[in-house]
Amino acid sequence: WRRPSRLWPLSHGMARTDGAAPHPLPEGASASDISACTFLNARGRGDDSSLAVAVPSNGGRVPHALYLAFALDMCAVGLVIPLLPTFTRMLGGDARFTGMLQSAYGLSQVIGASFFGGLSDRIGRRPVLQASLAGGILGYSLLSISVGFRLQLWCLLASRLPIGLTKQSVAVTRAVVTDCSTVAGRAQALGRLAASGGIGFIIGPAFGGILSAAVSPMCPPILAVCLFLLAQLIVTLFVPETVPTVLAIREFQNSFFPAMRIFDSAARAHALNTALRSGVAPEFANRTAPLCATSGALLPVAAATAIGADVVRGWRQNEIAQHLNTSASTSEGAPSTPSTRATSPAELSQLLSVWKASITQYTSADGLISAGEFKNSLEHLFLNAREARGTLPRGTAKRAAARRVAEDAGLPPPSGAGAELVTSARTIVTVLKEVPALRALCRVRLLSECAVLTVHNTFPTFASESLGMRPKDIGYVMTLAAAMSVFVDIFVLPKLLRAGGLDLRATGCVGLLVAALALPACGAVSHMRALVLALVVVSAGASLVRTSVAALMVNHARPADAGTVSGMIDAIESVCRVCTPLGGGFLLAQHGAWAPGVASGALALVALVELLAAELPGLSRKPPPPGLSLKPPPPPPGKRE
Repeated sequence: WRRPSRLWPLSHGMARTDGAAPHPLPEGASASDISACTFLNARGRGDDSSLAVAVPSNGGRVPHALYLAFALDMCAVGLVIPLLPTFTRMLGGDARFTGMLQSAYGLSQVIGASFFGGLSDRIGRRPVLQASLAGGILGYSLLSISVGFRLQLWCLLASRLPIGLTKQSVAVTRAVVTDCSTVAGRAQALGRLAASGGIGFIIGPAFGGILSAAVSPMCPPILAVCLFLLAQLIVTLFVPETVPTVLAIREFQNSFFPAMRIFDSAARAHALNTALRSGVAPEFANRTAPLCATSGALLPVAAATAIGADVVRGWRQNEIAQHLNTSASTSEGAPSTPSTRATSPAELSQLLSVWKASITQYTSADGLISAGEFKNSLEHLFLNAREARGTLPRGTAKRAAARRVAEDAGLPPPSGAGAELVTSARTIVTVLKEVPALRALCRVRLLSECAVLTVHNTFPTFASESLGMRPKDIGYVMTLAAAMSVFVDIFVLPKLLRAGGLDLRATGCVGLLVAALALPACGAVSHMRALVLALVVVSAGASLVRTSVAALMVNHARPADAGTVSGMIDAIESVCRVCTPLGGGFLLAQHGAWAPGVASGALALVALVELLAAELPGLSRKPPPPGLSLKPPPPPPGKRE
């Protein structure tokens, strides 16, 4: 058998075909023990497994269309949010029903963010982002109908549920930015994303109030639907798929299809040689060998091993090419991080050894392997390698094996919304269990959001009752605070990270310290100018904290879990939006205007202590505990009978 090189451009090397392993396994490891391969065991290499290890998608460039679509999304939301109390009064409701609307929206956001974030890790960012925008279109269409035709209050409540459950554009766009950025530049990219959303949220409320007063209360929801449609068009046309799962499937298919052409040609040649050795006439053998090869597609394991070894080498060449493209597209002088490291030659040698050991599980007693089993063995190795390195979601190889077993048995694979919800919940539990740094960062995020939102929710009541501010003036103050957040995300945060020499933990601590000092003043001032100054300072600190902690959380997660972690961030914020109005209102009613500010300042100080005490492996570089190893996925189906 001779390899047709013109059909196989991925590698120029040939593995040994004499039945010996091309490279020895690590000393003391059995041939079938995949976990002994350090390529499949990040902690066995001594690397910090909590850091992302993947080449950024899209050449390390965040699509500019994503920022535009996100700004349109936030502008559409801002058109309607300030008008919800007005809509409630139009339909005969009161302030309690408005609170019910916000609570229902917040609770549905907790469920939706936890579900859709993990779903985007498995099926792709684009379809989930498109579904999110479609949920916004549906919800705001129902809202415009309810307001335009003066329907009952339950219709207004029903319009908020699809928005809360399905419109998870913040979590998904944050995951896209994570996919397309390196660890060194992720905070700046997330800051630009937050700034684009802030700009949209500044423009939306102003235009919503003007349109509602000048044209009709039905006009802002209709305009919001149009903006969602425009964002949907931009995502469909200009935002590429970036999730590692979909990209890995494409990579495997691109490397496997040329190999199958070689496998089929070699199988036909083997069938012809077998027929000739059996004494079949050459004319008859030439006519029947292709049919035998097509139906059986059998090849000696030595030749199949050589073909598969070239496929494995091609995976490393693809990683190197992606690494070079990413290095050329990122800014000069960026520090080298594990996120752009390709497979080393030693890891490639061990991976080839594992390939040689794993293919024997599919080989029959006569030393032959079929095309289907050859594909299954390669797919099993590819998924295990990518899953262990963190570029595929946990359980991918296990689910693929279950799918193959179900297909062989003629049964449909498990699917549906219920199965996906359970998978998302299990992934969240696994992520929090395996990465202690994420648990600490979740507590920091929860405490900081509770601190900021407590004052945010009680500020309008305090400003109107104690300082006599009109709703129009309150709107101006909130717009100014949002503008300060945009300014911090675009200008201040990059300066602190680059020129200031601070890391993400330090910028988060600075933000928490600023917020802790300014929050108590929000309820203790007696002049409107002092209140405006305090709120602007709080917004600046909160912006630093949110972007820095979000970047830390996605940096300490596996690349394949970026959507899950991003959904966790939004779920935490939604929980705070449900709880803080109740807690802030209780403190304001029982103890006065000073209580919410003092309580918020105390929460910010606790979050500061928590962040300073958090064990962040990416910063401390402490060696991992001995004896830890990633469990290999379950073995593939047994040998062919």
